[in-house]
Amino acid sequence: MNCKFFTIACALLSMSFCSWANENKTDSVGYQFTVTKELKTNPVKDQSRSGTCWSFSTLSFIEDDLLRQGKPAVDLSEMFIVRNDYIEKAIKYVRMHGDIAFSAGGSAYDVLYIIDKYGIVPEKFTYNGVEYTPQSFAKSLGIKASDYVPLTSFTHHDFYKPFAIEVPDNWLWSEYYNIPLNELMETIDYAIDKGFTVMWASDVSEKGFQYLKGFAVVPVEKKNENLSGTELARWVKLSKSEKEGELYKFEEPEEEQYIDQKLRQEAFDNYETTDDHGMVFVGTAVDQNGTKYYKVKNSWGTEQIYGGFFYASEAFVKYKTMDILVHKDAVPVKILKKLHLK
Repeated sequence: MNCKFFTIACALLSMSFCSWANENKTDSVGYQFTVTKELKTNPVKDQSRSGTCWSFSTLSFIEDDLLRQGKPAVDLSEMFIVRNDYIEKAIKYVRMHGDIAFSAGGSAYDVLYIIDKYGIVPEKFTYNGVEYTPQSFAKSLGIKASDYVPLTSFTHHDFYKPFAIEVPDNWLWSEYYNIPLNELMETIDYAIDKGFTVMWASDVSEKGFQYLKGFAVVPVEKKNENLSGTELARWVKLSKSEKEGELYKFEEPEEEQYIDQKLRQEAFDNYETTDDHGMVFVGTAVDQNGTKYYKVKNSWGTEQIYGGFFYASEAFVKYKTMDILVHKDAVPVKILKKLHLK
């Protein structure tokens, strides 16, 4: 995930963020959510101004998976992963004569790769009275890359085969299994229903990504054909962000765009869908109209309307998901068979 966008955003929002959140803790601007499924998860963390959401979100996902297995809650070190990731990234950067991305960004599979090679540590390293090495601690937790399945859904590659997603921060050239959109959504639903959290990489630069208000949606495109006279003249003078504010007030749930495989692919091909941020699905919910949402755990601290969680509509997830990472037992058997993993 390319978190540069968020490093900049955090800097711009830092002065106003806390006061906004405190004023709006009990008001979701007309959106009312009822949680229909909620999974065990560790507390929300804060990546601050770092561009390492991929490490925070994937380790959160792994911590949750350990909880699901009945193991004690553990706070794993994001920066241990980042430090060793930079070592590997630097080696490849030199071997590629500098012609490859070298930044704070990464992908979910970076975390599994680093754990397999270097191990993992908690935020202190004599744990419960026992002294561990990173490798022995990873082994004691039973974390293995082979237990997890990375999935995506795009049509510029064949379905049911793996491919390296073509984004700069996939410096490791990690391969994700490509499946149709309906099966990607089926896997997410199956996983949550069976008690598995889901690591989620997504584009969050859309106007419908209203994190501070607690939701992410894909509103039907609106136009200004009903404006006339002085109202139209005023609209023409507005900046892009002000125009979007005029057309999309997000005062209550509205009709969303119909998302299919073709629209999703077009957005990726046109760079409208970009590899922005990593988060974790920890449940499901519905709004007051019965529209389905996924409860999402973020890593931007807790000073927000839902304490660092928000709700992404099914349409948003269909449209803007870059990829997901799930435990292999969280994938429907029929899909595993198509991928030759069963």
